[in-house]
Amino acid sequence: SVLFSFLEGLITDVNIKSTDARVYLHFSSFHPRNTFKSIVYSQCLRYRRIINDDIKLQRRLRELKDCSVRLGYPVTLVYGVTKDVVCRQRNLTYKPKDKSPPN
Repeated sequence: SVLFSFLEGLITDVNIKSTDARVYLHFSSFHPRNTFKSIVYSQCLRYRRIINDDIKLQRRLRELKDCSVRLGYPVTLVYGVTKDVVCRQRNLTYKPKDKSPPN
């Protein structure tokens, strides 16, 4: 969602519908370990890119952490990933991958 405040300017936030069950892949499922880390990472990165207010970002990430832990994700994995994402800059520019052949 997007809000405008004369004091703060444009404020962006993720729109989470009231019907959203926040059901992600349960940690007890038989998938490669990196799949679970990737799920948490991609959601955190999505929030980081969309939300421009650090207080709202922290609140949304806390909600995501709680949801992930309820689904059996280890606390250390969830907190490690979110800490990594929070330290990143909110970069919205697209950088295409270098397609030149390796040496």
